[in-house]
Amino acid sequence: MTTETILNLSERITIEEKNLARHIDWIGRHDSKSSLVLAIATGMLGFLMSSIPDKVALSSITLVLGFLAIVLLAFSLFFIHLGNYPRTTGPSSLLFFGTVVTMEFETYKEKSEILSCEGYYEDLLRQCYVLARIISRKFWALQWAYRTLFLALPPWSICVILFKFAK
Repeated sequence: MTTETILNLSERITIEEKNLARHIDWIGRHDSKSSLVLAIATGMLGFLMSSIPDKVALSSITLVLGFLAIVLLAFSLFFIHLGNYPRTTGPSSLLFFGTVVTMEFETYKEKSEILSCEGYYEDLLRQCYVLARIISRKFWALQWAYRTLFLALPPWSICVILFKFAK
């Protein structure tokens, strides 16, 4: 028979501070992955555009594939933008920079000095919740950036080959 021990407030605060730090780490992971997709999509788009032969009539299939590749790469870049777009609004909090910056220093200091342990714990919970939602949206956008980048590979590859032989 096991008896469960209920965590005291200090233990819950420690757990949520670690949880908040993990969430912040996930944002860094997203940013690393999205910068890779950004570089690949930008490189592919630039290479495709620079590969277009001069003064050569292109076939309809080449034009369609080229357009498709450009659109898919543009969507990949769009999804990277969605994931990286800074979100500076959030809940009223003494932990969130977007809220802190709206206060005068004296107001921030006064609110910090009267903050109770329970209030701090609630603020941590709110921040973890909000960050989890933000991270979820960031990775949703990153998944779509990967998908559209992957879908752009076949038409992009065929266009590059067709452009090479059209010269």
